[in-house]
Amino acid sequence: MMCHSLEAGRFLLTPPGTDPGDWLTPVSVTATIASLRWGRDHYASILEQRFPGVQDYRDTPAEDYASATYTFRNGDGEPVIVEATTSWSFTGAGLRLSYELLGPEYSLNTHSLNGDAEVFFSRDLPQQSPAPSPPAGSHWSRSAVGSA
Repeated sequence: MMCHSLEAGRFLLTPPGTDPGDWLTPVSVTATIASLRWGRDHYASILEQRFPGVQDYRDTPAEDYASATYTFRNGDGEPVIVEATTSWSFTGAGLRLSYELLGPEYSLNTHSLNGDAEVFFSRDLPQQSPAPSPPAGSHWSRSAVGSA
């Protein structure tokens, strides 16, 4: 499940029209996985009652949480980072995907259980021509824009 957060981060760190695989070169990955819910007897018993015959996580545990920091070198030779955390141990909404992009003058943070993204731009970020307006009917959202 972590792959969704990683790919969203790679997409946002890549210039439009460029393949992320051509633009971003992996440098390092640091990751952690855990079984925070489904490996516990109480929750494994609930799964067994609701879905007889499926995997028993007490016998064959699997992770329901992952966190990773991915460091890349972009096409300009500069380091960029994606931090991602994923948990699929919740009942109801179930899946929580989150990721953060970190650059020298900006950051973006979002997760799937909150509809808004948080964007930060340093006041030292070089200014460029205004970007085109979003297409009609698009749903662009920025809940927080700050300055250093």
